[in-house]
Amino acid sequence: MDNYIKDRRQRLPEQAWHKECLSIALELCNALTYLASIGLIHRDLKPSNILRVEQKWKLGDIGLVAPIGAASFVGTLLYMPPEGPGKPGGDLYALGVVLYQMLSGDLRAAPPQIRIRRRSDLSIHDRLMQVASKATKRTLRYRFRTAEEMKQTLQEIQKLPEK
Repeated sequence: MDNYIKDRRQRLPEQAWHKECLSIALELCNALTYLASIGLIHRDLKPSNILRVEQKWKLGDIGLVAPIGAASFVGTLLYMPPEGPGKPGGDLYALGVVLYQMLSGDLRAAPPQIRIRRRSDLSIHDRLMQVASKATKRTLRYRFRTAEEMKQTLQEIQKLPEK
């Protein structure tokens, strides 16, 4: 995925790139929703563990998948929430980091803490950045509670007219 992000970012027009980021994030939300529904968490969601298989985005490296609440300390530090691994919120935090990296093109950084503005004239890019920011808030209570909640927010963005 690392090379895909870099290569596609340079070739796709901005509007098309945002649609691709949105599509990837939605498919990963579906995967995380499914895992949570059967009581599991991924614990190491990061670009190198996101694969494109038959035109679909999938989570790879399922060797670290574990029951929700697993006490072991595993994962990649940059994608780990401040409270540590072991909860579904950790996977959502990691997805927020990945979304930010796709949007910014910077694969070395987590999103900066930004103030979420509530304006109707925001671009799709700004709205996706808001999703990444909310997913990676330092305080758990300000983040998305479930992958389904994050997915619904992304679907609302998907329905907006292009600017």
